[in-house]
Amino acid sequence: MLPNPRKSNLKVTLNEIFATSSSQLLSWRNFRSILTSSPLRERINIELSKLPVYQSCQLLWELSYKNLQAEELATLQVLASIIYLLPNDHKLLKKARKMLLKKSFQAQASLNPMLVHYFSENLLSHFNLSRRSSVGFVLTIASFISTKCALGKAVAVALLWAIVFQCGENQILLHQHRDLADLNCILSCVPLEVISQDIYCSLLHTVGCLLNLMLCNKWQSQFQANGYSSFYFRLLPQDRQNLQAWVKQSLQVIESQNKKAQYRIRYAADKVLASLDYLESNSAQWCFVCHSKGSKKKAMVCVLGQINNIYECSKV
Repeated sequence: MLPNPRKSNLKVTLNEIFATSSSQLLSWRNFRSILTSSPLRERINIELSKLPVYQSCQLLWELSYKNLQAEELATLQVLASIIYLLPNDHKLLKKARKMLLKKSFQAQASLNPMLVHYFSENLLSHFNLSRRSSVGFVLTIASFISTKCALGKAVAVALLWAIVFQCGENQILLHQHRDLADLNCILSCVPLEVISQDIYCSLLHTVGCLLNLMLCNKWQSQFQANGYSSFYFRLLPQDRQNLQAWVKQSLQVIESQNKKAQYRIRYAADKVLASLDYLESNSAQWCFVCHSKGSKKKAMVCVLGQINNIYECSKV
């Protein structure tokens, strides 16, 4: 539980923090509509909007202890994501919002693929990727939940694949883990001549995050114990070469169209290429650092993990 903060620091209510958002997706009206149309509303008998933010977050995350049904938990995840994305830099408020989003995924231990699909689809039905701002929101959510629990990672992977499919103008029917070899096929369909710099930058970051999540060792044994195939967690040499070629070629196209291409595009591309170069130089299909054990691991740096903490949806 969070420490009880001094009132002078945290008088801001949930309604007031919603008032600072300019996004329709992050509005109180939208939040309230989602809540009132869900069975979760029966578990809340107080007006959240008038509560201080940290109290609202605590009330919501305590619901995660109540053996929620899948529909209720899916709603809680969307509500937690909205609150997490609201603009406010107050340290304790950020802590409360992070705690809420984390607990909304930790409340369910199952890695059942259909449950992962359901939670992912529910988030994407709210943060529709056809909206430019939603790409940044989804990437921000995925970057956070991927490190909090195995279910969070599973949903994050599904969300990242959804971004790739959207950018490649491909329809996705099932939100799930996929062979990284599929990346090259989908990326080849990305219309580089018309894609915006912001979305291209988000796509590069998405690819880098997928490499990090799939090739590093976090919860891998738990996934495999639940029937996830080992081929999800490796990148074959030919697929790596194809991906390197796509990043370099796509970057050339983007930079040729705009000589003042944003610095962060080059930065994101360099991070992805550094991950691929690491695999090539070590003749590796996964991250040796994250798969090593003991004191040797502490002395090494995970190159693939360096991309996962540089993204800000506010810049998209």
